[in-house]
Amino acid sequence: MDQQTSVDAETIRQRAWIEYREPETTRVDHPVWVAEDQQSGCLAIGDVRIEAVGNLVAAVDEYERSGTDTPLLKARGQSIPRRLGRENRTAPLIDRLIPWR
Repeated sequence: MDQQTSVDAETIRQRAWIEYREPETTRVDHPVWVAEDQQSGCLAIGDVRIEAVGNLVAAVDEYERSGTDTPLLKARGQSIPRRLGRENRTAPLIDRLIPWR
């Protein structure tokens, strides 16, 4: 199956905000990497940096193909709409990661 992306992965990597978070700063039980694209509002997480960045590229690609204004959160293979997106960058990280809260 040929999976072509409609986004420039390198451009997304260059503009991404990427951060490593320890459990005590994320209120989760293990460290995570967080990658966010401020232009689209999409956010992704991963156990390692390259996973978070790859998830972000996939989320931005899916977001741009969807034609909606709802940014996506992607982790471990699934994308879901974000409850808090680019309009709430000052929200605690856990609130930005968990859209169903």
